[in-house]
Amino acid sequence: MIKPVHLAASALLLSAPALAQLADPHAGHTMPGAATTPAPPMDHAAMPGMDHSKMDMPAPAASSDSAMPAMDHSKMNHGGMAMTPALKGMTRSNVGPAEAALQSFSDALEVGNSDLAIARLAPGLKVVEDGVEESRAEYIGGHLAADMAYQKSVKTVLLERSVINESPVQARIVSKLRMVSNRSDKMIDSLVEETAVLTKLPDGWKIVLLKWDSAK
Repeated sequence: MIKPVHLAASALLLSAPALAQLADPHAGHTMPGAATTPAPPMDHAAMPGMDHSKMDMPAPAASSDSAMPAMDHSKMNHGGMAMTPALKGMTRSNVGPAEAALQSFSDALEVGNSDLAIARLAPGLKVVEDGVEESRAEYIGGHLAADMAYQKSVKTVLLERSVINESPVQARIVSKLRMVSNRSDKMIDSLVEETAVLTKLPDGWKIVLLKWDSAK
């Protein structure tokens, strides 16, 4: 749309001799040996309505980084997906039989294998959770099912662990665990201190004490 306006405005400013020259069929052709003079630039200010200095053009947007605040991904709803933070835990190697028995119990809770979990519990087991104590029978008949359901909904990461061999047949294992939700409809991120005492019985190492407390 701009080009026709330029031509029309230019035509109004041309003199009669110039118009006659435009009618020459040879106009625009370069003749051998003839000097060529570049056409002067078009003076837009002299054209009606074409003074660019008086046009109201919007200023370009500022390119400074401060013009756009940083994107806070923690407040975004990514299609209902839970934004699980990167979890870094410790890796245990060369674990002893007592620690292996405790880990077997924890794995049984995560996969929901109640028979395997119960097989790791000593007859005289005591379970203490946030100050509430239960016997082996009370735990199996009550909180065991809830613990399995909870373990399925979280990812458990071992942060710290101390193994104290109190005797050849007894060990105390103190662990600091981080539990983070692995489901989009639940937000869980908690620290738990777990204390387990295991004793060696004729059929293997069994848990005689399980104590869970909220950690900071």
